[in-house]
Amino acid sequence: MSEKFRMMKNGYDRFAVDDAISEYQSTISYLNIQNDLYLKEINRLKEEMKQLKEELADISLQVQTKESAYQEISRLAIKEANSVIGCASNNADVIVKEALTTARIIITELSTITSSTDLIKKDMIMKLNQLQQDIDDIMLPRLPDIRWIEAINKESDEQDK
Repeated sequence: MSEKFRMMKNGYDRFAVDDAISEYQSTISYLNIQNDLYLKEINRLKEEMKQLKEELADISLQVQTKESAYQEISRLAIKEANSVIGCASNNADVIVKEALTTARIIITELSTITSSTDLIKKDMIMKLNQLQQDIDDIMLPRLPDIRWIEAINKESDEQDK
């Protein structure tokens, strides 16, 4: 935006300088508005990320609670299976088969639930990483160096005197 101003008797063409300063002020105003919009978007994305983190924490707590319950169920199922095996004498083979089948079903359910919770965790982490990447990718415009406007104003003031 370097402009050359026409020389007049007492310095530069005042109207051309005033027009250039007005244009620069408009540009600065526009850039400030853009900057405010970017800051609002960043704040919105930060709030969204905060909410997603809270959701992830809630889901993680639910997963831990369910895993604890399933571990307790598994522990109780194995305990019951051992009790049945200990009491069985005549039908030991049948009782053992039933207990093992029950244990397999529980383990299968635990495995299914654990797999689904792992997928949910991975999905949430991926969404959070994508959101973090989106925030990191926001490029704010670089403001122009204001010193040259101040120098022009100073020169203009000196020439007006």
